[in-house]
Amino acid sequence: GRGLLPSLLVFFALRRVGFPPGRQPESQATRAALAPPPGPEKRGAWGDSAPAAARNHDGDLEDLKPVSERKIKELYKICETGSLSEVPGVILSALDEPSQIQLDVAVLGEVGSGKSSLVNSLRGVCCGEPGAAPTGVTETARKAIAYAFPTIPNLYLWDLPGVGVTEEDVGHLDLSRYNFFLLVASERYKHTHSSLARAIIKAGKSLFFVRSKIDVDLETRPGSQPRPKEELQEQVRKICTEALKKDGVDSPRVFLVSSLDREAFDLPQLLEALQNDAPALKAAALEDAIPAVISRLVRRKSKVLLKDVWGKALQSCLYCMEKPEPDIATSLLTTIASFCIDLGLDEASLGRIAKDTSKPPALLQAEVRCPYTKPVAPEHVLKLITKPVTLYNQVWSYVPYWGRGELTKQLEISFPATYGLMKQVVCDLAEDAERMLLRAFAKD
Repeated sequence: GRGLLPSLLVFFALRRVGFPPGRQPESQATRAALAPPPGPEKRGAWGDSAPAAARNHDGDLEDLKPVSERKIKELYKICETGSLSEVPGVILSALDEPSQIQLDVAVLGEVGSGKSSLVNSLRGVCCGEPGAAPTGVTETARKAIAYAFPTIPNLYLWDLPGVGVTEEDVGHLDLSRYNFFLLVASERYKHTHSSLARAIIKAGKSLFFVRSKIDVDLETRPGSQPRPKEELQEQVRKICTEALKKDGVDSPRVFLVSSLDREAFDLPQLLEALQNDAPALKAAALEDAIPAVISRLVRRKSKVLLKDVWGKALQSCLYCMEKPEPDIATSLLTTIASFCIDLGLDEASLGRIAKDTSKPPALLQAEVRCPYTKPVAPEHVLKLITKPVTLYNQVWSYVPYWGRGELTKQLEISFPATYGLMKQVVCDLAEDAERMLLRAFAKD
């Protein structure tokens, strides 16, 4: 009846694209044939440790604090409708706008070292005022709390809980979340401060050393010989500087402050140093985040492309019912060429990226290893997505009317092979795109 004709059309369409009734769609041999044409040995963009490195770069761009919300929207738009060749321009424009980059400064030290009081003094807030960091022994912070810096946009002072005195306490700190550190000490330079300084340097971060409560140290002790305050200050500064150098801090900057007197000692100089260094620190924070930005963008873009792979593969296979086989191979290569443009791997895109990042085009081209970025013979593609006439089809071809009464000489197109080929190509191109963009932003 009326339902027979559509059923027959589907029946013949499935046979035509490689799904004859009663057969499994793929075999081990067919899956092995999905490999692209021979090319150079491929490695992930992160080398032999790709899986571990990739895990560190999973997530969304919103997790990367140095990237502003406006730039995140621009990058997401590129992932949806644009080419990854536009990414360097967006990132470089962000570096030219330091006010839009978030900078997280951690205030770190032992319990009772005056961290919270320092945060309040730097922000020009008195203890007990609305928005002030709680101070005092009973108000010790139990979790990290961020306070906006009033005179530097997008700079946040993080009042961290006090650190214990053991190496284990220091080892539990997650320093990767912060871009810069104010290491606070209210007494002489001790083993705890040494451990913290070495941990910060090991994490690849920088610091200012803040010697708090210096007014207490400069008070004349009963029975001691009075000494000029300037001489005592220089002695304390020299001791701290030499200790920091021993712990691997290059050109240490030491500030002696008193939270009770904001205009005395080095608190104004500390404020000035933060103001002057903020643009460079923000740029460094964004540069540190670039590898994660690139990885997450490439993964997002590849997911967008993979959503269309199944439909494009089916469309190509159905298209071959009306056109000769070489046409489907040419159609697939055209689709793959569009993937190259979307991922920024075509010649024009590489030239644009090279110009934006001031890198030689040949340097970027060397990171592109997928053979499908270069001309590929349609016959080779056709060989990968077709399968020879099977005994089943030979027998079926002799069935009158249904089997068309003669042996079909035209090769069958395998939908699983076509889909698998396109999916593998997208994955390979994504690896190339990530590796190429990382090279584009690598420091010489």
